[in-house]
Amino acid sequence: MSNHSLLGILSCLTCLFLSACQEKTLNGDLFPQTENMTWHYNASFRAGRVYSHHKMVITNKNTEFEGEKVISHQFHNGDIAYYGKNENGVFRIAFYSSSDGLVKDPDDHFLIHFPLAAGTKWKIRSKPFFLEQSVRKINSGQASLSADLKINPLFMEYKISAVNEKITVSAGKYSHCVRITGTGETTANGPEIGSTKISVVQTDWYAPGVGLIKSERQEVTDLDWAKSSTYTMELDKIY
Repeated sequence: MSNHSLLGILSCLTCLFLSACQEKTLNGDLFPQTENMTWHYNASFRAGRVYSHHKMVITNKNTEFEGEKVISHQFHNGDIAYYGKNENGVFRIAFYSSSDGLVKDPDDHFLIHFPLAAGTKWKIRSKPFFLEQSVRKINSGQASLSADLKINPLFMEYKISAVNEKITVSAGKYSHCVRITGTGETTANGPEIGSTKISVVQTDWYAPGVGLIKSERQEVTDLDWAKSSTYTMELDKIY
């Protein structure tokens, strides 16, 4: 599930470390680029009645990718995501994982698209992440989908749904948050599942000067035994 690390966002003015009962009203970029800025997330995965939880730590590094200066997110498990930013928005360039190696993204793989205004829309090519993991979780690791499984391309339509929300997470309360919502549908075919439809909804919240503070992704199929999978990550602390 290397690609779901769908995450991270970076350039920071100054992070205000206030107690959880205080409201954090921050000025700054939604994509902080401060060297060594580190995010700690609580992440959870639910498939049917099965629930798992883990910690995720991401550290920001300013680095080079193919001769260009870029922003990278270094994950605690060794994964690396490379990001760029231009007049059109913030986009992912490539993702490295030990399982898949380095995989480049299309030029238009935007996480945040400008202008930062409610109603701004864009599309990216993605893929469902959780169908096979759902099978493994539900069957206690005893079964997985065969190599004959074919998942058709998933095109997600994203839009900026709100630009001034107040969001509370484990790390505290944040104002002036941007909420981005994505939806898409595709189909998968295989011996174990026949032909099944997969519907995906993802919602991400970004706070100025902080970046991604919360993400929720739900993937729903029409299979009775793998009806719904949900992945959630929430900022726990930042420094």
